This record gives sequence, structure tokens and C-alpha cells, in this order.
Amino acid sequence: MNDENRGLQEFQKSWAQNKYWVMGRSQQAYNAIRQLAKNNQWSDEKQVHYATILASLEEVSPTSKTTRVVAEHIWGYFKKRATPEEKQMFQQLVEDENRIIQEMPRFLKSLQLAYPDAYLAKMRWFDE
Repeated sequence: MNDENRGLQEFQKSWAQNKYWVMGRSQQAYNAIRQLAKNNQWSDEKQVHYATILASLEEVSPTSKTTRVVAEHIWGYFKKRATPEEKQMFQQLVEDENRIIQEMPRFLKSLQLAYPDAYLAKMRWFDE
């Protein structure tokens, strides 16, 4: 395997872990990273840019809007298996700007425990 392919694979693994964490902080950063990965071509220069974007988001806190966007993406993994009560709770949290930032991550983590998903289990978003 050449260095470019190895670098692309390392990026893809990292991105799979960080995607929702980035989305929860900045849609612009999320879009910038997606542009970097366009056409599945990777380089050391792109890796540095990616690492710089991630580092710049360390001090950025999620907003109610970005939390809602991430929650709606993650909800897609659970919505068919969720109970009527869980569906109602999700809807209540999505609509309440005062509760969404504090309660939505905990609620979605509880769904991840109830309905484990291997892809989501690796997400950095669930580690916070």
C-alpha cells in the first residue's frame, strides 16, 4: 500500500470517528473537511489542514442549532426501533432550545445503549 492510500485510510477512520463531533461545532468546518476528502485523494498537506480544523474546534461549543442537526442525523439510526415514548422525547428535545444542548446527548447515548450501533459506538460525539 502506498503512502497516499495509507493516509487516505487513516483519514477515513478518523473522519468516521469525528464527523458528528465536527458537525456539532461548525457546519462550515464540516463542509471544509468534506471538500478536502473530495475524490478520495489525500496528501500530507490535506492531513495538516484536517488536523488544523479539528484543533480549531476544540474550544468551540455546540449550539442548539448544531446539536439539532447532529441529533437528527443520529436519530436516523434509532427512529425505526425507538418506542413511542422515545420518539416523543426526541421530538420534545428537538423543539426545546433550552434543553437540547444539555439533554439530547444523554438521551441519544441512552438509545445507543438500548439499540447498539457499531458505527455510532466509535463516534467521538458519544464520548463527551
